[in-house]
Amino acid sequence: MSSIKLNYVYENDYNTRVLATEYEENANYFVGVNLETERKHMYSVRDFKEVEIDKPIKEKILDWAKPKDLLKYENRFVQLAKLSEEVGELANAIIKNDKANQKDAIGDIYVVLTILANQLHLDIDECIESAYNEIKDRKGTTSKDGSFIKE
Repeated sequence: MSSIKLNYVYENDYNTRVLATEYEENANYFVGVNLETERKHMYSVRDFKEVEIDKPIKEKILDWAKPKDLLKYENRFVQLAKLSEEVGELANAIIKNDKANQKDAIGDIYVVLTILANQLHLDIDECIESAYNEIKDRKGTTSKDGSFIKE
């Protein structure tokens, strides 16, 4: 390895994971925090390789959308139309009882909603949490047609 990136996680052959906190370009050592012991040490650059840390799916979606210029506010109506298209695909998959396409359509809807929320300067997680907080204490009954009726 020739370079260390700050705030990235590195791992050696002994599965020691370290968060790099200090590094001077072309140095043989870097300072990092051992993620198990939470202690700061100096580590040899040659002994560590970068670890791909799994990001939350929302971040992966936004990372994918950004270079495609999909996160622009002025594209919100196009994204809204895309949402309608994906909901239609879900309806079709439900009618046909096609589990694979139901799964794909629900995933597509989540992707579109994540991008749309970002275009509107909202966070999808905060939107979902807000909706949940609104319904969590609701009382009511489910009708014979499957609709929830609030008290």
